Amino acid sequence: MELRTRIRAGLTALAVAAGGLTMAVAGPATSAHACGLSQLGPTRYIWSGGHTVGTFYLAWDSCSSGAYTEAHITNTNWTRANGFIEVRNSSGGGYEYGPASPTVVWDGTAWWDSFYPGTSKLSIYSNPSSDRLYYGLAEFSGCSREGHTPEWNFSNGSVVNSGQDMLC
Repeated sequence: MELRTRIRAGLTALAVAAGGLTMAVAGPATSAHACGLSQLGPTRYIWSGGHTVGTFYLAWDSCSSGAYTEAHITNTNWTRANGFIEVRNSSGGGYEYGPASPTVVWDGTAWWDSFYPGTSKLSIYSNPSSDRLYYGLAEFSGCSREGHTPEWNFSNGSVVNSGQDMLC
């Protein structure tokens, strides 16, 4: 089973066990779908020593009309690392920071996002403009290059650029 598929399966199982939540990663929700969580644009990778140690991407909560950045760290050398994760409006209309380090889950991997208890996801209406462009950033302390997700255009539902992997 592909690593990405195993991660999704594990996270879905955790969400169901935690309260019957469902998670979709197929794309932005439309009026035909029930509200929920989904991934926007392609996944970017976290690299260390020539190997991937995790992934990150821009995500969307259609229930709150909010964007956030989410990362999955699969290498235990990085699950307790400090750094930053955030989501931003490209026009400078707002940003939302997440915790300084990922949350380690039962299997030793970690989950890290810019939305955590006590904060809110960044509303796509935080900076009303004609473009409504949003992207996510992530970096561990000591990495040589921060990563950023592809920029997402909420006005037409498209990817604007390819983003950049994080290098550690």
